[in-house]
Amino acid sequence: MITVYHGSSVPVEKPSLSYSEPGTDFGKGFYVTADLNLAKKWAFGATPTITQYALDTDDLAICKFDADEKWVDLVIHNRSGKVSDEFSGYDIIFGPVVDDKLFSVIDFYERGYAAIEVIMQLIQCSDIGTQICIKTDKGINSLTYQDTMILTFYEMMKIREQNQAERNAIDKVYSDLLRKINGR
Repeated sequence: MITVYHGSSVPVEKPSLSYSEPGTDFGKGFYVTADLNLAKKWAFGATPTITQYALDTDDLAICKFDADEKWVDLVIHNRSGKVSDEFSGYDIIFGPVVDDKLFSVIDFYERGYAAIEVIMQLIQCSDIGTQICIKTDKGINSLTYQDTMILTFYEMMKIREQNQAERNAIDKVYSDLLRKINGR
């Protein structure tokens, strides 16, 4: 059993795959993380909410990704809205998160402006978390609701400040690498 969190705008006591949308890192699924701070970044809206669960991974088919070229290519494929059958046999997928501070880095690679080695260097410089995408009803049924937390305005402001600082740091590394690539 592992404790996982889902950040959203409402409590989600009974998760469902029916609300999932394509165009996300691992495609359609219910996304959680074992990192409470990451879940806080995912919370939004007038009542930013964290829902806590216990996830029983026994008897689940699990796929795990590292931050490597295969993962980058999968994220690009899935974020384009295309459906991949490659992972249809898995109940859950563990892997790094492409958040807004890394999305432009991935886009840079996708457009052919930099080699994968440069992109991986940028990704390694950033503090990326791990997300868990629950892909099947069997995976959803392995979640047990535990608690709901509503974030305060102060907590949300602190998270926004932290996100901005992280974006600024990755932008600096990104700019430095671009100058190095372009010989300036």
